[in-house]
Amino acid sequence: MQQGSVSDATQECSFCEDPRFARTGVCISCDAGMCRAYFHVTCAQKEGLLSEAAAEEEIADPFFAYCKQHADRFDRKWKRKNYLALQSYCKVSLKEREKHLTPEAQGTVSVSLQARISTRLQQYRVKSELTRNTRPQAWVPREKLPRPLTSSASAIRKLMRKAELMGISTDIFPVDNSDTSSSVDGRRKHKQPALTADFVNYYLERNMRMMQLQENMAEQKNIKDKLENEQEKLHIEYNKLCEALDDLQNVSSNLRSEGQNIWVMMCKVAGQ
Repeated sequence: MQQGSVSDATQECSFCEDPRFARTGVCISCDAGMCRAYFHVTCAQKEGLLSEAAAEEEIADPFFAYCKQHADRFDRKWKRKNYLALQSYCKVSLKEREKHLTPEAQGTVSVSLQARISTRLQQYRVKSELTRNTRPQAWVPREKLPRPLTSSASAIRKLMRKAELMGISTDIFPVDNSDTSSSVDGRRKHKQPALTADFVNYYLERNMRMMQLQENMAEQKNIKDKLENEQEKLHIEYNKLCEALDDLQNVSSNLRSEGQNIWVMMCKVAGQ
């Protein structure tokens, strides 16, 4: 994977010819500024879009990937031509070797080839272990998210093979091109600024949501002010009622004391 590019498993490859494989695997983005083109590393290699920095340049990430619009046209054409020529040469040379070798020679060559591959593999393992120990710790998501079955290229191939064996045509099934960037509650996730239709739609939708939220906040603020005014009026009435209750309690205590005095005087007059 290109280390200088941003990888995203939810984007669609713009170079895959089959739309069923466009959303499989992990795609990387173009390194040209705010370009939002995404593609697979293998597809970019096939199109001649991968490049490395010069040996004398000291760059932390010396690997780059550009889309067809930002890559040099002649450089891309030359790399693509070399890639196709190398693939064709490897296929032809492998077939020629298989034709000229006897079964015994094929066994000897396979053993020597296996030993060479094992030695080279051991060297790459040591080199990979050294690089892994020296490079900084990569960010890993804390929780695993469910991934659709259609995002696996191997699963798509097996399902297509099963459909072929069962005599089912895969052309009748529509390809799901829905926007996977929308969240569960219908709102879009954050989009990186770019001169694309997705970002424009996201920006307009965001502005409309902000206007709706502002109107809702203004309405809630008016209701809050009305409730505060009513609460203040009720508080004043409550204080008045408390004062009236205190006055009535004082009057009641005075009347009770006067009634007790009258009761005492009547008892004395009646001789009881």
